[in-house]
Amino acid sequence: MVTAVPDSFIRDIEGFLHDTRFSDFCKTPIDRLAREFLSVERSQEQVRELKRFAPITPTSRVLEVGSGFGTFVYFCRANGICEAQGLEPGLPPYSATLDISRRLLASADIPATAIDEGIGESMPYPDASFDAVYSVSCLEHTQDPGAVLKEIVRVLKPGGVAV
Repeated sequence: MVTAVPDSFIRDIEGFLHDTRFSDFCKTPIDRLAREFLSVERSQEQVRELKRFAPITPTSRVLEVGSGFGTFVYFCRANGICEAQGLEPGLPPYSATLDISRRLLASADIPATAIDEGIGESMPYPDASFDAVYSVSCLEHTQDPGAVLKEIVRVLKPGGVAV
């Protein structure tokens, strides 16, 4: 099991949170928040939550819409939980999260292509591509949440689950 993310990523996330003035609306100290984003316990909880609703195996294809810093994809792939794929916008301010996520993947020899640049309203995947779609704290950042939900349905395989 992956036990820790290198501290250099914590500093990068702290920088992102500072640059985007996250502390203007969040009272949690930035250093604590950065550590929470990268905690193994948080990733384990996300996997447990996903498995409550979807029968996930190492060969399951799981899409995370709004992959942020890439920790879910990193954790799943590094631990052989599933074939996780992420989707994250590439425009500022999300270009910074996409960069951090790809460097995190590289630190575990996971290809950068495990997180695609794109938006939920127009996913770059064929119909019926994924066994499950997972998304947390994403829809409120989209231009058209209804379009994102339609895309999630489109990319799910028949019988697939969105969490």
